[in-house]
Amino acid sequence: MAIIKRKGKGGTTYRVQIWKNRKVVDSATFDTMRDAKAWQAAAEVKKASGALSGIAKARAISFIDALQKYKEEVTPNKKGIRQENSLIERLKKIEFAAKRFSDVTKNDVIKYKKSRLKKVSANTVRHELALMRHLYNEAAAEWEMDGLPNPVAEVTFPKKTLGRDRRLNTGELERLLSAAATNAEMPELIALAIETGMRRSEMTNLLWKDVDLKGKQLTLQMTKSGERRVVFLSTEALKVLKAQQKIEVTGGKVFAISANYVTVAFRRICKKTKSLDGKENEAIEDLRFHDLRHEAVSRFFEKGLSTELVMQMSGHETYEMLKRYTHLRHKEKTLELLG
Repeated sequence: MAIIKRKGKGGTTYRVQIWKNRKVVDSATFDTMRDAKAWQAAAEVKKASGALSGIAKARAISFIDALQKYKEEVTPNKKGIRQENSLIERLKKIEFAAKRFSDVTKNDVIKYKKSRLKKVSANTVRHELALMRHLYNEAAAEWEMDGLPNPVAEVTFPKKTLGRDRRLNTGELERLLSAAATNAEMPELIALAIETGMRRSEMTNLLWKDVDLKGKQLTLQMTKSGERRVVFLSTEALKVLKAQQKIEVTGGKVFAISANYVTVAFRRICKKTKSLDGKENEAIEDLRFHDLRHEAVSRFFEKGLSTELVMQMSGHETYEMLKRYTHLRHKEKTLELLG
């Protein structure tokens, strides 16, 4: 709260402002400092009463209850609903999940962070902490839990790990396609991912009405960034889509299988690949379907596409996101100059 003294032609006035979440939520103007302080004191009592009431509401539910409320009211308005629902279900199993929502402490969160870092990557822990932090912010701002302290606010997040840099080795694409031959639509999705850099969900949600084969492009209506994106189609990408046209899929979709199925099927495909000569079983190690997107973007730069065009194709929003790829172009230019 603040009292602002103002001098004008009509005399001096005193304006009291009440702030909440960096916004003025109430104010009043008085002719004397005495009246202003009296109103301020009453407002502080009212505010304290409201804070106590808010904390009482937080004490009435458990951490699990709060997570479920967040899942039902907040998550549906976000991108990546499936992933966040999965994250929330994991958080429901943590050690302090049954505690009162108001009783979770900073030490609880730190203990969880340290334990979790022994099992999963730093980036996974960052995602989990970020959701918990937003959960408490949401409760205080939208669930009438004024005065509820956020136990995650002062917890130091683990540093981001470097992005994966896995590229396909010689012969791995051929081996993948061969092993995927008996999996419906997987060879087509693998090839299309390599040619376009699209994410698995972007491909599995693609509709024929958004594909322009004559114009050699397609439009992604729903992307991770929330922005519509146009993807240009190479000769190989066109071949894949023209072949897929012959297969009937309900709902006007290009592909019938789900994004989740793609992940599971790709993992199995990597395990059953054969050696390059086809004679022995030889699994492809440490390869995820999303790595094909990294491979595609790397190939875009190797083919000489400008950074701006690569951004349009891949949907990366900033130059910083593509910084780790630009060395590929520099390498080609350097080798050319060196002879």
